[in-house]
Amino acid sequence: MTATVGCIPYRLRDGAWSYARRDRLRAIVTAQIARVLPGFAESVLACEVLVPPDFEEQIGATEGDLWGGEIAAGQMFGRRPGVAHSPPRSFLRGFYLAGKSTPAGPLATGAAGAVAARAVLADLGRR
Repeated sequence: MTATVGCIPYRLRDGAWSYARRDRLRAIVTAQIARVLPGFAESVLACEVLVPPDFEEQIGATEGDLWGGEIAAGQMFGRRPGVAHSPPRSFLRGFYLAGKSTPAGPLATGAAGAVAARAVLADLGRR
């Protein structure tokens, strides 16, 4: 199982990430999962806690941010002016959106680009 937890800071206000702090984070997350899946904690055989500095070091994500920055509700794809019902098309003819804040965009999988490319081809009548 992989649990991706949001809002974990890159820098702690009172020091660096340590094994003890990672263990505390693991305990908090495990307890929260166990609230909805009773017996979960007892079923865990091993656990690796990766925090933002690990992601920066291992995959080059700036400050360990896997999501490309925090996005306010009003910036999310469906709430952008002129975009609500025709992803990935925008209100500007011929302008398509394929970024991390689009429905298929998180984690840089390339899916947002594929969705936008299909829309372009469909609009050009080549689909």
